[in-house]
Amino acid sequence: MPQPWLKRYASRGYIYRDATVRRLFVDQEPFTWSSALKWHSDDPTAVRIMHEAADHGAREGLTIPLLTLDANLAACSLSGHRLEVPPDKIGTVQLITTYAAARLLLLRGTEAAEVHLTDREREVLQWAADGKTAWETGEILGISSKGVEHHLGVARKKLRAINTVQAVANALRQGLIH
Repeated sequence: MPQPWLKRYASRGYIYRDATVRRLFVDQEPFTWSSALKWHSDDPTAVRIMHEAADHGAREGLTIPLLTLDANLAACSLSGHRLEVPPDKIGTVQLITTYAAARLLLLRGTEAAEVHLTDREREVLQWAADGKTAWETGEILGISSKGVEHHLGVARKKLRAINTVQAVANALRQGLIH
């Protein structure tokens, strides 16, 4: 983002009216800026912020919500004059973003509490990392897909992740799976 836009955004307190920031508190799935604006199209300030961002070269964007290891909400927004991320690639972008954010926190000295996963939790996370669905993982392990979802849910809580993609990234970063 251009420095003049960042200064304007901060000095005017746009963070409190930005449609993308407000959407973060409602939806923890990746979203486009245009979809966030639809949620807040009745707010003239939110609309103006989006128009000003476009004037500074950030016409389109994709925001990836993140939950930090200390349970704070964060996000990474990718933006530009034209931004095209095919729907089938958003999960990949989410994984890369989640991993990069975790790495950044680690490099900044934020230490995570040691996480202890059961063998089964590691197994289901590993299969998720390999792209398997809960049903496929259940077939491989001889358990129900609900059982897989249960183990993934417990692993997500232990890894303080808001979704399985983030749990996989956290587990990879911590060397719990490969």
